Amino acid sequence: MIFLGGVFDFFDGFVARALKVNNPIGKDLDSLADIITFGLLPSIIVYNYVGNSVLSYFGFMIVILSALRLAKFNNDPEQKRVFKGLPTPALAIFFASLVLADLQQGITLPYKDISITVLVVVMSLLLVAPIRLMSFKFDGDYSWRKNWAKYVFIILALLLIIVFKWLGLSIDIVLYIFYSLVVL
Repeated sequence: MIFLGGVFDFFDGFVARALKVNNPIGKDLDSLADIITFGLLPSIIVYNYVGNSVLSYFGFMIVILSALRLAKFNNDPEQKRVFKGLPTPALAIFFASLVLADLQQGITLPYKDISITVLVVVMSLLLVAPIRLMSFKFDGDYSWRKNWAKYVFIILALLLIIVFKWLGLSIDIVLYIFYSLVVL
């Protein structure tokens, strides 16, 4: 659901920009859908993945800080070309692919409950951190010269997915954070 939600989230914005439809209600409804898809759903996934532990409740930090991140995004005109803080879809993909890497590839983090809890805290705080991260909006210009950093990242990300499968997506999100810090 998270991956399908990511596809629809990308295309609804793409279609809205192509049709030049910009509406405050549409923006708010899009954010509400994002809170559910990229905030609540990964919170539930983490809660269930960690299991019967008080640490499982830390998973709901994701939905709380996702809501705050989306509210900040909607009210910050500077986030048209560059994000401030980790985008909610990236966080959701990180945790969904981490869980899938365990369930389908048998790749489990050591001390799973503690590791996941630490990752939840760190990644959730990155949602609202004042760091600049790359946006993948092209603004109609797809030239290599203007968008080389995006294209290089996409190639690296695809290679990591081919090599590491589900775990590659989680690695891609970590790479995205560090890559953005270097190229921006």
